Amino acid sequence: MPASTSKNSGCKCSKDCGCCLRKKSATHEQPKAPGFLARRPWLWVFVAFGIMLSAWTVMFTLALKNQPQTVPLVSDVDH
Repeated sequence: MPASTSKNSGCKCSKDCGCCLRKKSATHEQPKAPGFLARRPWLWVFVAFGIMLSAWTVMFTLALKNQPQTVPLVSDVDH
């Protein structure tokens, strides 16, 4: 169904029922204030670095605890 191009935006009531006022007030709401982290985007940088350092710490800890065995190399000095 094509969008309505009429000036009354498709409302077929007598305009005293209140539905047109609800539609009008819904489109003109004031935007909400941004949240705590949205007002301070630099905190996301600290959060990202904290996650990155935590991941590196876990990887290095696992790598140190699970080191492969050392294999002695045979030197070919006698030839």
